[in-house]
Amino acid sequence: MFDLVFIMTRGGPTYSTEVLATMLYRQAFELNEMGAASAIAVIPVALVLGTAWLQTLLLREGGTSRAG
Repeated sequence: MFDLVFIMTRGGPTYSTEVLATMLYRQAFELNEMGAASAIAVIPVALVLGTAWLQTLLLREGGTSRAG
């Protein structure tokens, strides 16, 4: 979603169309606040890891019941 929002509105009027990726870009490269940008970057990493863990857990449960 970053490319579409960034090209069309750059976060929109008063950041109304801003998504997490554009917020991260603004913090890191426009405001030069690398610490805040790093903290923002942890959010999608945590979401992806949590989703992958949940999917792995659910697939393991489904796979063992069919094989046994």
